[in-house]
Amino acid sequence: MNNKGFTLVELIAVIAILGILVIITTPTYDTINKSMKEKNYASKTNSIEKNVLNYAEKYLKDKIYDGTNHCHYFSVDYLIKNGIVASDSETEEYIKNDVTGETYKGNYYYVLVYYDNNSLKLRASASNSANANSTNKNFNLSGVTCNSSVSL
Repeated sequence: MNNKGFTLVELIAVIAILGILVIITTPTYDTINKSMKEKNYASKTNSIEKNVLNYAEKYLKDKIYDGTNHCHYFSVDYLIKNGIVASDSETEEYIKNDVTGETYKGNYYYVLVYYDNNSLKLRASASNSANANSTNKNFNLSGVTCNSSVSL
């Protein structure tokens, strides 16, 4: 009799071990993947806020510091059309939330730039419109109420 190859029991044991490894590693992979998406989105939001701050420092500093309007808000449309931030798509203008899969476009996502009296510096805060009422232009993002819009 020829003893080359594996027995059926050996093959089933290997398949069972591989199955157990897949069961163990899949939740870990999902956790790592979600964590990476959250960090990527936080980094993207931070980058958008920094770009808007740089823009505001360059072009809106006098309007924000003048004592009448201590804040200005920017919509996604404004940010992309003026080259302040890049779109996440080459064919459409939107910013994508990698965690939820939502796309923010138009007047759904805002970045508020405001003068912080405590630190005496400009600050920026990004938010979706769940915290902003775009019909009356009254925004409350990060505890800062803004009643003005960018007028350029």
